[in-house]
Amino acid sequence: MRHSRTFSLSSSLTDDDLLIDKRPVEILESAFSHYPGLIATINISGDIVDLKGNTVTLLGYEQHDMIGTKATNYLSMHLPGLADDIFLTALQHGQPLNINLNVIHQNGSAVPMFVKCLPIIKNEEVKGMIIIGNMMVDEEVVKELRTQLTELAEEGRIAKSIHERLDVGIWSLDMKNYKFTYLSKSIENITGATAAEFDKDPKLWRSLLHPEDVHIIDDYQELLRKGEAVKVEYRLIYRDKQLRWIEHQAIPYLNQKGELTRVDGFIMDITERKKLEESIHHFENHDYLTGLMNRKQFTKRLGKVIKSFSMFDGQPSLWVFYLDIDQFKSINDLYSHSVGDQVLASFASRLVRFVGDKGFCARVSGDEFLIAVTNIGLDDHIDHFAADLLDEMESPVMVEEEELYLTVSIGASVYDLHAKQPHTLIKYADLALHRVKMSGRNDWMIFNESIEQEEKEMDQIAHDLRFAIEREQFFILYQPKVNAQTRTITGAEALIRWNHPDAGLIRPSTFIPLAEKHGMISSIDRWVFREVCKDLDTWRKSSHPLLPVSINVSPNRLLKSDFVEQTLRQIKEFDLPPSLIEFELTETSIIMNPVKVKSVMSELQNEGIRFSLDDFGTGYSSLSYLQMFDINTLKVDRSLIQDVQKTTKNQIIAKNLFRMAQEMEIDIIAEGVETQEEMEFLVSQNCSIIQGYFFSRPLTLESLMVYSDVLAETRRKSGSS
Repeated sequence: MRHSRTFSLSSSLTDDDLLIDKRPVEILESAFSHYPGLIATINISGDIVDLKGNTVTLLGYEQHDMIGTKATNYLSMHLPGLADDIFLTALQHGQPLNINLNVIHQNGSAVPMFVKCLPIIKNEEVKGMIIIGNMMVDEEVVKELRTQLTELAEEGRIAKSIHERLDVGIWSLDMKNYKFTYLSKSIENITGATAAEFDKDPKLWRSLLHPEDVHIIDDYQELLRKGEAVKVEYRLIYRDKQLRWIEHQAIPYLNQKGELTRVDGFIMDITERKKLEESIHHFENHDYLTGLMNRKQFTKRLGKVIKSFSMFDGQPSLWVFYLDIDQFKSINDLYSHSVGDQVLASFASRLVRFVGDKGFCARVSGDEFLIAVTNIGLDDHIDHFAADLLDEMESPVMVEEEELYLTVSIGASVYDLHAKQPHTLIKYADLALHRVKMSGRNDWMIFNESIEQEEKEMDQIAHDLRFAIEREQFFILYQPKVNAQTRTITGAEALIRWNHPDAGLIRPSTFIPLAEKHGMISSIDRWVFREVCKDLDTWRKSSHPLLPVSINVSPNRLLKSDFVEQTLRQIKEFDLPPSLIEFELTETSIIMNPVKVKSVMSELQNEGIRFSLDDFGTGYSSLSYLQMFDINTLKVDRSLIQDVQKTTKNQIIAKNLFRMAQEMEIDIIAEGVETQEEMEFLVSQNCSIIQGYFFSRPLTLESLMVYSDVLAETRRKSGSS
C-alpha cells in the first residue's frame, strides 16, 4: 500500500480572471513556505500561470522555466488520454480529482506523484485549477520518518539539557511585550540575576551594565530594528560588585511589515579571556625581563609626549638618551646568561629610580636602553644630568655576593633642535651612541649634524668595501718585532691597509668594524692569510732568512667550520713550515665561543701553528684566559706601558704581569712602544721583544727585508769595533 505526504505552496493567479482573495493565500503561503512540494496554478487553457514549491529538487526544473508552458507537457506519455480526463473532470465539471501519476523529470525519468486537482470557481464559472503535487512515499519510508521524528524529539530534549549546562547564557526576548520568553540557567551564573528577577523587570539587564558601557547596548538598538545581528563586548557588575567582561550576541527577527518582534541571543563570561588579552598586550609592549616598555611602546609614548611638548625656560626640554652597557657580552660569557639577566634587571631598576618622574625608560635590545626625560635645559642642566647618569650606572652591581662593575656609553638627541619625529630622535641618539663607542666608550655625546654626515660617509665606505678585494685595493704592511737587546728582527705582524681610489688611505680601525658589521670580515681574513703565505714564499725565494708572521683573525673567521681545513690547505699549497704562522686572538674572539676556540687552537697547535693573545690587560678577565687556553704569546697593550715611569699603578701591573708570564713560560711582546724611556723599562723587566714606532713603522715586504739587512749590518759593525 502506498501513502502520500501532502505538502504544497500557494499563490494568487496573475490573470485578472484568476484573482482570488489575498488573505487566504497569505495564510496558506505562510503555512507551507518551507514545505518541499509544489503547487501549480493553471488557466482554462491548461497553461501554467504560477508555480511555487521545490521544483528543482522534485523535477529538476527552475520555476521560471515551467511558467507559461502546458501542464500536460510534464505528464508521462505512457498514460494516453489521462490529461484529457483530468481537464474534462476538473475544468469542465468543476469537480476535484485525486490521482496517482508519473511526472516527467528534466532528465527524462518518471517521478511518481500523488496529484490533487482543485477547480477555481468564480461567479459559478470555472476559471482554472490548482494542482498540488506530492511525491508518493513507501510505508517503510514513512516508518523511517517517524523514527527520525522520535529521535529529533529526543535530540530536542538533549539540546535543552545542554543549554541548561552550558557556560553560555541563552535568551529570547519578545519585543512587542518586552518580556523574556526564554532564559537558560547560565544567565543567572553569568549576571548574578535570576530568571524571576528578569521576568519581573526585563530592564534589569541594563541596570547591571558598567555605567561607562551602557551606551554600547543603546547604540546597537537601531541595528536590531534594521534586522542586523550584533556582537559586542561590555563590562557587567556582578552581584558581588566585581566586574565581569561579557560577550553579547543578538539576532533580530522582523515580521512581514519590517517590525522587530523578537530578539534571540546569548552571552558569555569572557573575563578570563580579557585578562589573558591584557597580559598578551602587556608582553607585546614590554620587556619580559625588566618589565620596562619595549621600543615599540617607547616610540608610541614618545610621540604622545611630543604632541604636548613645551619649552623649559625657553630651552629644549625633551631629551632622548640611548644607553649601551659596555662589553656586556663578557658578563654573559664569563659568568652565565642567568647572571647576565640579573645584571640587566638590576640595571633597569637603577635606571628607573634615577629617572624618577622626570621621564620614562625602555629596554630595546639585549644591553641597550632608552630614556626620555623632560624639563632639562641645554647648557649645564643636561651636562649634570648625563654626568650623574654615568656615575649612577658605574656603581657596582651585586650578583651572587660578587660585585660587578659596569660602564655605559650614552648618545643623546633633543626634540626640535635635532628632530620632531620619535623615530628620528631615537635614530640620532643611536648615532651619537655609536660615535661614543667608536671613541672608547664610557662617555656620552649629543648628536650633531657632522655625525650624520660621517655616518653617510661610513655607509659609502661600507658599500665600496664590498669591491675592494676584487679591485685589488688592499695591501699588506709588516711591522717588525725587534729584540731590544740583540737588535734582531724576531718576526713581524701583518697589517692590512686599504688604498681607496677617492678617499685615499683608510686605516683598519675605520673599515674593519664596517666589515664585521656587514658580514665581510671573513672574506678579508681569507685574503690576508693568502697574501701573507704568498709573501712568505717570495721572502724565501729572496734568500732572506724566513721570519714568523703573526696574523689577526676575526672571531667570525676563527669560528667558521672550515677554518682549520682551509688554513692547513693554504700552508701546504705554499709548502710553508706551520711554525711561521701565528694567529693573534682578541678577548672578543675567545668569549664568543670558548669551547670552540680551544678546540681550534689545539688542532692547529698540534700542527705547529702558534697563538698569541692580543691587547692583553684591557679586558674583563684576561688572566682567566691564561688558565683556560694554551697561549704561546702575550701581547701587552700599549695602555699598560705608556708613561710607565710616571704612573706607579701601571708600573706595578706591568712588573707583575711580566713576572707571571716568565714563570708560566709564555713569550711576551710589548706593542705600541714609542719612547726610549718605555723601551728601557721593558728591557729592565726582561721584556725584550718590542713592537712599535720606537724601532719601526709598518713596512712593505721589500722594505722589511731591507730593514733586516740594515740591522744585520749594524750588528756586524758593532761586533767588529
